[in-house]
Amino acid sequence: MREINLENIVDFIRLLRYSGFRVGLSEDIDVGRAIIGIYRFSSSIKAINDLREVLRIILVKNPDQYEVFDKLFDRFWLYGDPLEERAERRVEVRIIREEGSLDPVSRFLSIYSPLEVRGRTPREISIDGRARHTIRRAIRMLRRRLSTEPGVRMRISSRGRLDFPLSYREALSTFGEVIRLRRSRRKISRSHFVFLIDVSGSMEDSWESIARLLKSIRGFPIGSYEVFLFSTGIIRATENIVEGEVAIKRILAESGVWGSGTRIGEALDRLIKEYRKFIGRTSVVIIVSDGWDLGDLDLLDRSLSALRGSVRRILWLSPYAGKKGFAPETACLRIAIKHVDSILPADILHNISILRRYLRSIR
Repeated sequence: MREINLENIVDFIRLLRYSGFRVGLSEDIDVGRAIIGIYRFSSSIKAINDLREVLRIILVKNPDQYEVFDKLFDRFWLYGDPLEERAERRVEVRIIREEGSLDPVSRFLSIYSPLEVRGRTPREISIDGRARHTIRRAIRMLRRRLSTEPGVRMRISSRGRLDFPLSYREALSTFGEVIRLRRSRRKISRSHFVFLIDVSGSMEDSWESIARLLKSIRGFPIGSYEVFLFSTGIIRATENIVEGEVAIKRILAESGVWGSGTRIGEALDRLIKEYRKFIGRTSVVIIVSDGWDLGDLDLLDRSLSALRGSVRRILWLSPYAGKKGFAPETACLRIAIKHVDSILPADILHNISILRRYLRSIR
């Protein structure tokens, strides 16, 4: 019989996700709040039975899954069966809490973070033309809304350069006599996007949407975007995006970032120090992450502050934002709120109606 502790509870929730149970952030938070009032982290039979009832109530939404839940619960908690899914991901897990907080909920919400795991690759995802079109359309809408760089088209401006072709065209209405010299400048209509995409273990459930995003980005002009993938480390994947899916899977396997832990502060620190030439004052940084981080929170604060001073905008897209019960409860997101322009649902890249709903809120 397993000991009732945070590490095993986190592993069991992960097992349920692998087994097809729809368990989101709000359910994770409810579990964390439940254990503070019920458990003293013992392994008694009564505690195990209480744990079964509470987890079933919180985590099982479909009554048809009760039988499967009970079997998984017995194999995991009573018999200590490692299970194939769990054995594949058996890596060191550490639980930390925020300074000065002693309650289990704060410890639970500080979240686990497995260390780097090399050699693992994500499953293959197919994308149809309609999904690709939707994502590209969403990105184009964001580019127009968040434009930071001059495009090709010109507009009249008293502060622009002398525009002789425009002046001569207007002179046609005065029989060729130039009455006034016009000035114009390029319209601000382009954006340089820097995508920072979390590919850690906690984001595996979002891999399908991530894969579709990566495949859709490929269709934009080279130089208009940069792509970085991070977990315990960070890698630049822009060239791999251009080369295609095989190159993406290869770099994920070789680098060890896929399915590992999440240390966003360390990743952003490396981004600023090692990849500064790929970001600039006109860049719009889009971070795709659930914000479940284990790392140096002070470093995260400093790194986000430094990034904030180096780029035009920072958007944080969370797979949980916009869902019922969502609140920036993790230590990471509470820090991020101070530095990012908006925390938005990751679905805005995959659903135009959701994007329209949030466009006006983007500062």
